[in-house]
Amino acid sequence: MTQASAGSGRPEGGGTASCSVHSGDEGATGLLARCLAKIAGARGGDTIFLQGEVGMGKSVFARSFIREATGREALEVVSPTFLLHETYDLAGAGGAKIQHFDLYRFDSGKQLEVMLQRAYFEECLARDIVLIEWAQYLPARYKGVERLLVSFGPGTEEGRGGEDGASRTIGLVAEGDSWSPVVEAAVSYTHLRAHETREERGWRGGGGKK
Repeated sequence: MTQASAGSGRPEGGGTASCSVHSGDEGATGLLARCLAKIAGARGGDTIFLQGEVGMGKSVFARSFIREATGREALEVVSPTFLLHETYDLAGAGGAKIQHFDLYRFDSGKQLEVMLQRAYFEECLARDIVLIEWAQYLPARYKGVERLLVSFGPGTEEGRGGEDGASRTIGLVAEGDSWSPVVEAAVSYTHLRAHETREERGWRGGGGKK
């Protein structure tokens, strides 16, 4: 059964929008990614950091986001663990592309710096939509970019673990003005979906202001 709940707010003393979403299975994680892709649209210069341990749902999220953004439901999307990154074309996005990076095999030292230079990483950040799995391994000089931080952890709500143990807690933090309205709209949308499809899809909305 697909389940999700969300709570949202703005941390005191800052303008950063944030929320926490409970995902009962991979379907809910994918739906959240599609929701964010649809709300954000194809905006060159958007960056998304995906952080969490192995098997927490980063690749599920990336795959669903990319398919929604490209409009290609059957698109094969694989984590570029051994290739560093993959590129996907976007129709009608002013030449912008989706760049999908996976830093799992690289530490934040010189090797990764060289690989990122070869991939024209700074140009990608300025021009394209960039999704980065294991973004915590990025060299420090890139960690200040305006971004949406998506963090994945095990679900903690009792009785909502999902049949396959795929329950997750997904945190969204908008680091920068451009992502704040996207996060806020996504929270509103998930609450609306929870209300409209509680019986049909098994969603349950909850939470409130932090």
